[in-house]
Amino acid sequence: MTGARTWLLLLLDFLLIGKTDFNQDGDVQAHLDCPKEVWGDLGQDVTLTCSLEPPQDVRIRTHEWEFNGSKRVLVYRSRRFSPRDQHDQFMGRVFVGSNLNLSEGRLSVRISKLTTDDSGTYSCHVRIGENQPSCSTKLRIVDPKEASENSNKTPRDTNSNDKNTGNSTAVTTGVSVGIIAIIIGIITAYCIWWRRRNCGTSAGCEATPLNRLGNDDSSRDTSG
Repeated sequence: MTGARTWLLLLLDFLLIGKTDFNQDGDVQAHLDCPKEVWGDLGQDVTLTCSLEPPQDVRIRTHEWEFNGSKRVLVYRSRRFSPRDQHDQFMGRVFVGSNLNLSEGRLSVRISKLTTDDSGTYSCHVRIGENQPSCSTKLRIVDPKEASENSNKTPRDTNSNDKNTGNSTAVTTGVSVGIIAIIIGIITAYCIWWRRRNCGTSAGCEATPLNRLGNDDSSRDTSG
């Protein structure tokens, strides 16, 4: 009777939701969801999460977190966590997360006092019969001091560029003025040279028309 009711519930689930996958044991085929990437500050704590979809009770299931495909971060089996299965890198620094809820398939792990060696890929695995869904999260470690120094360098570099631009503009302006002055000097010198060459002296050039006028008047009087 119980089996018939189970299949009836499964049939209703199929009709209401649309599609449900099952394994050979009649368990619902599930998958794990994890954030693709998580950022953590050097020396601080970070919590990594994964959740089973659709939600299932995993209190009797074995699940574990793994680092870079080889180091065990946290292991849960036989209804309890097994600290002795942790890798030395995480010994005494890894705990269950505050949002852990095994009855709903929500798994989380908290890593304290982050180091640069903790940067890498963390995978969550759950054994459900023959099915073993998993998901992975990339953890990136940031040093707040370096981030602060990099942010402060930007305005300094900008000011330096502004100063260099101002200096370049001043130099360009000075060179242009110098070139113009040289050209004016060359033109002036040429004009003086040309005038002396053709007139002998500047005074001679100015007297020539008057002398010519005097000579013209004398010639007119003589002829008269």
